Amino acid sequence: MSAKAQVLRGRSLRTSGAAESADSTDRTGRPDRAGRLLRRVLASQRPDGAFPSRVILDRRRGIEAPDGNAFVTALVVHHLVALPSALLRTSGLCGEHVEALDRALGFLERCRVPGAAVSEPDRWGRDVTGAFRFYPEGGRPEWMQTRLAPDVDDTVLCTGVLLTAGRMEAAEARELVERVLEPHRLHDRTAAARWPWVEAGAYRTWLDPKAKPNPVDCTVNANAAALLARLGLRDHPAYAAAVATVRRGLAWAGGSAAHGRLISPFYPDLAELADAVARARRAGVDAFVDLSVPPTRGAETPDATLLRRRPVCSSADGRVHWLAPVLQIAREIAGETGALRPHPVPTNCSNGRGTLP
Repeated sequence: MSAKAQVLRGRSLRTSGAAESADSTDRTGRPDRAGRLLRRVLASQRPDGAFPSRVILDRRRGIEAPDGNAFVTALVVHHLVALPSALLRTSGLCGEHVEALDRALGFLERCRVPGAAVSEPDRWGRDVTGAFRFYPEGGRPEWMQTRLAPDVDDTVLCTGVLLTAGRMEAAEARELVERVLEPHRLHDRTAAARWPWVEAGAYRTWLDPKAKPNPVDCTVNANAAALLARLGLRDHPAYAAAVATVRRGLAWAGGSAAHGRLISPFYPDLAELADAVARARRAGVDAFVDLSVPPTRGAETPDATLLRRRPVCSSADGRVHWLAPVLQIAREIAGETGALRPHPVPTNCSNGRGTLP
């Protein structure tokens, strides 16, 4: 066991208590569904530490491939770190839980651009040191011909869970906001005006000025607003622009599936935007307290089986979809156990000009 895992294990045992039962049971002695589902999530983890997803390359011909990426892994970890100690204790999964978190966090850290920036002779140019990619360097699957640049979404999601797990300090995260994210906001008001929902100053998606297209995605901006709130940066101009973009986007979309694709092109279902808005509320985005995401018109409430087959993200053109049943199961566990608690919000330390002292 690694030193980091030993530390995490110690924390887990201190909060969970000394005894661990062999089986997870509720008060009536019946097998506990949450414990069974958690065991299933932990057992699914890939050897590289990622939690698995499947990429649908051609839905009509049924062509798909296994996948492991930072996006799905970060969202699964987001739920795993918030699980109540009673569930870990009664399910007998304290040790497995700690080890799985250690491996997953290590995978996310490998998705970060190292100190010596990497450059390949393609249109993406040079990566931004400290940003996070969808895949770790060298981990791009064979079917993907184009190397992906780091992006805002993976950067804010990975930063958030590393903060929660104690693998990143708040000061480092604030520095990342200024150095990595700040240059990639859409400051051009004329360009922003091309889309009725985009507020000038919102975040583009790719952390590369050469990326074409580089849209403003409402779900990405909801995730960015959540990180800024957690860091006490609600006076930062990026926060106001991200929040306004999400609110305007939802008002403009009105539950239309076609409009939903426009305001959030990397997410094929508005349910993912709803989830991002809920996470942002728990992170302290007060402007989202009264905000609701209407279901796509004509959509029916799916059962658990259908829910697990709902795409969680996609390529901007909508041709390639990612499914992540393990993420949907982690969300089921969180819903059943009440593991959706707010994050502590620190005192605001922004000077309101987009830079920190």
